[in-house]
Amino acid sequence: MYNNILVPLDGSHCAEGALHYAVEMAKMRQSVIHLMTVMPVIPGHKAAIVQLYPLQVECRDLSNHMVRHLKQEMLSYLDMTAWDIEEEGITTVTDVSAGDPAEQILQYIVDYDIDLLVLSAHGLGGSKQWAYGGVASKVLQRASVPVLLIKQAKQEDDLSMEADTEEVIHDLIQSSV
Repeated sequence: MYNNILVPLDGSHCAEGALHYAVEMAKMRQSVIHLMTVMPVIPGHKAAIVQLYPLQVECRDLSNHMVRHLKQEMLSYLDMTAWDIEEEGITTVTDVSAGDPAEQILQYIVDYDIDLLVLSAHGLGGSKQWAYGGVASKVLQRASVPVLLIKQAKQEDDLSMEADTEEVIHDLIQSSV
């Protein structure tokens, strides 16, 4: 159980908060961690990237060259994140797709035989309401696999995160047995 764990990322610290949980689970189960991100596509435009990663780009009707460049930047971000995870002996897979983030996450689950989805309740959204608040809600309603939804700890609570992680993972494993 939990051979393939998916962690969708949007480049925010909030979304990356889910990584710790996924890594601990993968260590215990010798799972593969799939890291993905989605380049949102707005109808009528080739792509729109708004405050995504450190790029802080707002674009409309991007050229094919610019879309390829942005996709490569996103893949580089995922590859750097994957490298850190692989340093802990965990196999990773990275992917960048384009479209509606919730739809792309749900399709990835099917296409790559994902057993567990680990995501943050708020990515770039938070108070800005970008994707992951709404994306998490959509995915929770329609996911065909268990979802571990991580509520982002406030900065002063970060010290207790490791203890909480062990308890959450222990409970999740016990419920899957």
